[in-house]
Amino acid sequence: MRHNYLVTVLTTQIFDGDKDVIEMTTHADLELSEEGYTLSYSEHSQEEGEIKTVISVDRKNIISVSREASINSCYTIEEGVRHLSHHVAPFGSFSVGISAKSVESVMTEEGGRLDFRYITDISGQAAGEVEFNIRVTRKS
Repeated sequence: MRHNYLVTVLTTQIFDGDKDVIEMTTHADLELSEEGYTLSYSEHSQEEGEIKTVISVDRKNIISVSREASINSCYTIEEGVRHLSHHVAPFGSFSVGISAKSVESVMTEEGGRLDFRYITDISGQAAGEVEFNIRVTRKS
């Protein structure tokens, strides 16, 4: 089932001791199925232009994220498991390790929340920590 929603994404990133917090609210589509759900939204960034994001969450809370922008990326978030993500940029492609520390999700036709936190690494060396707090509400 597909409906129009509002999504608020609060992202906290810590790299080299510097903390950056970004909050964004935009329109979203939510599709629920027996296997889980898919949340799709677009945002605009001065650095990257339009960014299209698709987040799929299965019943085991394994998250797949696909972002289309000046740097395209696909990655998997699974608590307790390290995955390699692939990024394609104008200057070339590269991989980043993602180790999820926590994943929590509750989603219904009325909306819900998705919270996840992970550590990134490049060639096995810790690069930073990222936390997403996503809130989805059905438009009235």
